[in-house]
Amino acid sequence: MAVIFFFSRFHVNLQTASDVALHFNPHYNSLGYIVHNSRLNSVWGNEENKSQTSFPRGHLFALQILSTLSSYKVIHSHARIMANTKYQLYHFHGSCPWDI
Repeated sequence: MAVIFFFSRFHVNLQTASDVALHFNPHYNSLGYIVHNSRLNSVWGNEENKSQTSFPRGHLFALQILSTLSSYKVIHSHARIMANTKYQLYHFHGSCPWDI
């Protein structure tokens, strides 16, 4: 994946229908931060922010999303954890995280 120079952000959603188990959204404004949260029954959960995105524009990078029974971990191509969700994922239609 690469972020094109003029894009201000991108996102990755892991979802079933309208529920979103993981919303991962790096922003490229002057502050450069990452937003992640989830949405259940059309209601967004508490937004978590991490400052300083390390996805350079115009350069290739890899994202790895790991699922456990209690969280998703988003890992940057250099094994740096970018997000560690704290959501109870079984609320999503009784699904295991790896079924979403």
